[in-house]
Amino acid sequence: MNKLLLVSLLASLGQLLAADIVPSRSAVMDIGDRLEIFVDRALIDTMEGATLQLAEPRPEEISMTFDHPWESSFSAAYMTVIKDGGIYRLYYRGGTKSDTGLIKAGTEVTCYAESRDGKTWVKPKLRLVAFEGSTDNNIILGPTKLRSSTNFTAMLDDRPGVPAAERYKGVGSGNGREEGLLRFVSPDGIHWQIYSEEIIFAGYKLDSLNVVSWLPAEQCYAIYMRAWSEGGTPGNPKPRDAYRTIARAVSKDFKTWSEPVRMQFSGAEKARNLYSNATMPYFRAPHILISMPHRMISEEVVPRAELEAYKTRAQK
Repeated sequence: MNKLLLVSLLASLGQLLAADIVPSRSAVMDIGDRLEIFVDRALIDTMEGATLQLAEPRPEEISMTFDHPWESSFSAAYMTVIKDGGIYRLYYRGGTKSDTGLIKAGTEVTCYAESRDGKTWVKPKLRLVAFEGSTDNNIILGPTKLRSSTNFTAMLDDRPGVPAAERYKGVGSGNGREEGLLRFVSPDGIHWQIYSEEIIFAGYKLDSLNVVSWLPAEQCYAIYMRAWSEGGTPGNPKPRDAYRTIARAVSKDFKTWSEPVRMQFSGAEKARNLYSNATMPYFRAPHILISMPHRMISEEVVPRAELEAYKTRAQK
């Protein structure tokens, strides 16, 4: 059974349990020979002279800048990093910049970089996609009418028996995040093609980064995707004040998918906007899923009138 760690919460598939729940002393949990991580007190009976403490991230040097004509400040918004043997592969968004520095709708592309140490990155000239008349760039997916590069994300599927042409898999939302997801496959993580023209989760409002992965403990693929507290589903418009949350859908074959189900959270004082999620199996203990979403708080701390005035200025 998978568990999903979300911020300070521990998730067991569809139900999330508060991280400070302590199991009964009489309960014995058989973990077999699998590795575990001590992220909460689920496996701890007593502690003396020790505490669980959340580490704080530490800023280091800048490892990548976005200064090419097809890059912008939004290139750092949705990134995916995959370790494949001795190489790290990084995927990010690019496109034609507008006067405001944003990426013009319909020009979105997916860019690629690689590294041997996770610190020093190279943007190879792949000569796959032309940008402003030149293919001397690191673009791997060009603009399409469905705008799938708005939030393209990839995974490595290196299990025995997986067809060589599908060793990498990816998803990107259709028509600028408003028409479900389009699936992609690749033999090497660089040369991609559409897996199927069929849109999965058609009618779901899937802006943000929708993360696809293989769950070894469940023997299935999973997509952890953008969801809303209300609406945002086919035939059910999203209310203005619906908050952002996370849903998941699963598949045994990457073809047929279950209906997305919203994750359920406990232990929170009030509902919070959860923006993106970055959910992946922990590599040493893949029955544990680690998720590190952003918590969007702007609408909770900024008066509505002030926020709307800011949005109006930004759009001009």
